[in-house]
Amino acid sequence: VISTTLGLSDNVAGVTFLALGNGAPDIFSVYAGVVNTRSEAGGSLAIGELFGAGTFVTTVVFGAVSFVEPFTLTRRPFIRDCVCYLVATIYLFV
Repeated sequence: VISTTLGLSDNVAGVTFLALGNGAPDIFSVYAGVVNTRSEAGGSLAIGELFGAGTFVTTVVFGAVSFVEPFTLTRRPFIRDCVCYLVATIYLFV
């Protein structure tokens, strides 16, 4: 019903729901970390969770996919994404 209402194909709707389901634990963990005002570790918990999830996706998931199914990588977008993640990580730690 949602994909018909929004005019999306079934594949795009499925990938969108998959992304929402995959990102939901991260969102709730960050929310719990930020809302946790009883402890000073609340903000660092949120930052650590985001950093850990990002590092996991960029290393473990990428490595697993490349072992399972060899593919050619488009160099420019990949380098752009890696540099952006690196700059954001350095900014976060500084």
